[in-house]
Amino acid sequence: PIALLLGVGVFSAPELSVIAYAMLRPFADAAVYVQVGGVSIGTLWGAGFMIVLACYWLLVGFRRPLRGYGWFVPVVFVIAYAAFAFGRGDFSYTLSTWVKIGSFVLFALTCEQIAGTREGQALIQRAGVVLAILTVAVMGLALATNPYGPAYYAGQAESVTQGPHGLASMGVLASAFVWIGAMLGRHKGRYLLLAAVIAIGVSLSLVRTTFLAFAILVLWFLFWKFENRSRGALAIATTAFAAAVAAAWAFQDTLSSRISDLTFLVSGGGQELQAGSGRLGIWATVLRSATATGGTLLLGQGSNASFAAVSATLGTALWSHNDFLELLVTGGVGLLALYLVVIAWLFVSTAKLAMSPEQSVQARAVGRLMVAMVVAFVVMAFFNGIIFFQSSMAMAMVVGLARGMAETPGATYLDEGHPTRVDAA
Repeated sequence: PIALLLGVGVFSAPELSVIAYAMLRPFADAAVYVQVGGVSIGTLWGAGFMIVLACYWLLVGFRRPLRGYGWFVPVVFVIAYAAFAFGRGDFSYTLSTWVKIGSFVLFALTCEQIAGTREGQALIQRAGVVLAILTVAVMGLALATNPYGPAYYAGQAESVTQGPHGLASMGVLASAFVWIGAMLGRHKGRYLLLAAVIAIGVSLSLVRTTFLAFAILVLWFLFWKFENRSRGALAIATTAFAAAVAAAWAFQDTLSSRISDLTFLVSGGGQELQAGSGRLGIWATVLRSATATGGTLLLGQGSNASFAAVSATLGTALWSHNDFLELLVTGGVGLLALYLVVIAWLFVSTAKLAMSPEQSVQARAVGRLMVAMVVAFVVMAFFNGIIFFQSSMAMAMVVGLARGMAETPGATYLDEGHPTRVDAA
């Protein structure tokens, strides 16, 4: 029945079907490791997402003109990853990572097309808010069933629910649409309350990288509020600080252990490699493996290479926890360079909206928020990795919306006089 409903929806309303399917990702996260016929719910959802995206492009996307050549950069990156990774590592792992990267790029280009109209822009905004709400709900479920941050880092987590890294990064990236509502919506208090709940959820994940990424967004929002002489800025800052302190106090012992290992950075004697849950040791190991010979530096070693290097050196099968190192060891300097160009594409796409004199004040403000979102994305990409997480789809929604809005100056869903508004979410 679900497949039949999805099939009917794709053919009758392809745009709505794509956005709705993406919006419901948290339902898959709630049981991401449940096996159905030997395949996890998460894998099934990812395969279904690619099918829905493919149907959209076959039914609608290819019939519409592609704007410029901006799409060329991320598409080449997806093709290059397949060329360097397939055949040089575990096939199932390679397929899983390639599907996540491919769906990120394809969904971003899909959202760009959908955001070519005010109605499409409003649809993405509404879906983003719902995505944030559902993510918070799954965070609560994970916390209640004890596989979330405190239990995860205490080694007690055995669950079918998505882990804290995936949920917290989704919360950070989906918060973009919540911040838009808090900036420009009529019911700003409701959006700020949702942002505070996301802050608590991110704090309780105990994932330090998402702390930092979310803090960047909070600071940007407070700066925007002060810049616009908002009386509520101090109250917002106080509320956010109180929420963070309460979350930290509730799990102070576990949080202390998550922070204390950072002192290894100044300990010397080689102990600095143990800092950040051993991040520096992992990065150093992967970097040595990636640059061991001219051939590995130029062409990489294929997927799973980071696991092999870390396992051989440190005795633990872990990946690099860094997008840039992972792509370097997978496909060499060429694949890494392409990813850097994709990062530049994200910055240019959002900055174009932020800096265009043809856009309204509201649209430019949202553009600046989206630039801050890219900064948060890069922080997560460097310190923990993000492009290999399905949560990167929320960033695809952000950049797709930015690129679509850039093509409708003065007539975006934020501008006065049009029938759709932020508060419709």
